[in-house]
Amino acid sequence: MRRVAFLLFILCATFLPLAAKAHPHIWIDSKNEFFFNDKGEITAVSVNWGFDDLYSAFIIEPLKRDKDGNPTPAELKKVGASNIKSIESLNYFVEMTLNDKPVKVGKVTEVISKVLNDTYLLRFVLPLEKPIKLDKDDIFFFYSYDPEFYVAIELVQEKPVFLRNNPENCRHTVTRPSFAAEAGVLADEVAITNTRLAKKTALRFADKIEVTCP
Repeated sequence: MRRVAFLLFILCATFLPLAAKAHPHIWIDSKNEFFFNDKGEITAVSVNWGFDDLYSAFIIEPLKRDKDGNPTPAELKKVGASNIKSIESLNYFVEMTLNDKPVKVGKVTEVISKVLNDTYLLRFVLPLEKPIKLDKDDIFFFYSYDPEFYVAIELVQEKPVFLRNNPENCRHTVTRPSFAAEAGVLADEVAITNTRLAKKTALRFADKIEVTCP
């Protein structure tokens, strides 16, 4: 599994006393959905996260329960709002570029916070500040990562991306990082920063989604 391989690289990269602070503590399995309007423009993207067992238990255990023993909707709503607030200053762990220029997003909408099979799930929608119409030569990239590398976000293996209301047979491709190719970079930057990875290194370990339109 990718996260196992990644942790091995982290351990091999440095033996500094503070190295333990330079690797993820929370793991997220992710899916993304891109929304097109009737003009063929991308207007929003949904972020769908499933958290690791340990963090899920940490979130779920203290919640108030209903008569059937399930977390109440009110409790889950508060947890969802808290999680969204905590990543707002980090652009919700999302980075998008169009032809190497940043794509800005608005405030989060449609937050869904729930539990399924003891896994905490969080879904939210990010509207783009301005809709994007992709021409055939445009290069649009989407990344989801924590620049401080406290959280590791991985796209799921099965159907990680969906293009909703796709009007022009637009396509997507997913590129996953090569840990072997980046191990030396990781070692160098951990040694330099000591307590956290630089943003550019975190980006190298992020899955990349490219959307293209004919």
